[in-house]
Amino acid sequence: MKKIAPLFFLLLLTPVFGFEVDLFEDGRVLINGTHSQEYTSKQGTLWTAGFQNFTDITINLPGQASIKGIQANYDYSIKYEKNLRVSVVNAGTDSFIKIDYELKNETDDSQTMTLFIITLIIIFLTAFFSAKHFSEKDKLDLKQVKKVLNPRQVRIIETIMKEGGSLNQNQLHRLTKIPKASLSRHVNELAAKGIIIKEDLGGTNRLIIKK
Repeated sequence: MKKIAPLFFLLLLTPVFGFEVDLFEDGRVLINGTHSQEYTSKQGTLWTAGFQNFTDITINLPGQASIKGIQANYDYSIKYEKNLRVSVVNAGTDSFIKIDYELKNETDDSQTMTLFIITLIIIFLTAFFSAKHFSEKDKLDLKQVKKVLNPRQVRIIETIMKEGGSLNQNQLHRLTKIPKASLSRHVNELAAKGIIIKEDLGGTNRLIIKK
């Protein structure tokens, strides 16, 4: 679409007398059978149409338009037939009128995008706080479990947790310095209580904190 001048005083160039003006959704203006775009400008979803030096003028807005504001130095009237019509009659040669309007489909598109972004933010925040809630719940459960364990079993659990929640049993022995026989007994007790899971790796076990 042809670039439209953004400033109102640049729009008010050509005097019109006793004309009916049709505004189109793409910013074109039909005056006396001639199309032009020098009378309209657009910023975001807001369109502006401006005219000056007329005696009588009727401006027919696009069918999807809603008026956001009117500035004029003579009385005007607004009617709705198939679309909005703004009229000024018996004006002087110093007359001017500026109409700000929006098109419903463009406004709806903008609102739809805003709603979509808000929905994504809500989904993200819900997922984030839900994950945080369950994470804190898991930590609370383990904390309670530790109260019924002996000191070596607590050390085993804490060591596995420090390593990300899973650890090779041989590595656990090196880190805790618990004798192998005693470590094996404690690991079996923790597995029997459902606190850890043992995965046989052949020659050693993979120990995983159960959540």
